[in-house]
Amino acid sequence: MNLDASPSIKDITTKSSRGWAVSLFEEDGETPLRDHNGNRIPDTGWLNPMGSKTIVVKVMVPNDAPLGAEDMTMVTTGSARSLSPFSDNTATNTTTVNGVLRLSLSASKIDFGPLSPAGTVGPGGPGVSVATDKLGSYYVRQGADGKGALRVTVDSNGPWVGACEAGENTGSAISILTSDSRFEWRLAGARSWTPFATLADGAAYENNCFERRSVGSNNYGYDFRLRVEWTDSPGTFHSDVTFEASQ
Repeated sequence: MNLDASPSIKDITTKSSRGWAVSLFEEDGETPLRDHNGNRIPDTGWLNPMGSKTIVVKVMVPNDAPLGAEDMTMVTTGSARSLSPFSDNTATNTTTVNGVLRLSLSASKIDFGPLSPAGTVGPGGPGVSVATDKLGSYYVRQGADGKGALRVTVDSNGPWVGACEAGENTGSAISILTSDSRFEWRLAGARSWTPFATLADGAAYENNCFERRSVGSNNYGYDFRLRVEWTDSPGTFHSDVTFEASQ
């Protein structure tokens, strides 16, 4: 508000307690506030005595800002040519960082191509290898670069938990079931395998899918293994895998 006795332009300055970037906009929240008097400071434009102007202040929170962090931004308006000690207006706003969590997958459907107990590998199974024993065959799908056939990235600004599960087989090899612990996962480079849980069986999500859960960016790679027994008919195996995370 212009408390001067004559029309005035009010320069607007900001100060973030954490040094975060602050931007000023017109009332629509999209049009940047202009510098009307040419002094390189955004301002209100001309205001009549007792006139006021609504502006929008946006604080840019850095991606690495921790959960619960607080910033106090001070916004001050004033006119360099005003002689009134009451001509300046100051407002403060507190910004509190809420929880931010992002999870992304390189794929969500896992298939191994054509399968048979004898261990044949056909087209449609990228990165698939097979080993046969007296009980049947193990099909393994892994990334060519050793970083996993499926990559998961979790970005979080606070503590979080995660889990995974796999859907039932929708392929033509109907006797090969996720719910029979035939479909397994492991972190890329690990030696032991863990059967996928499936919600179709009422099982809980596997809660050990993420070996570490740090604040910041976390990258994971997963390999997959499928057991095909001699009593199974040849066919295909398809499963939708789900990874979830929450703060």
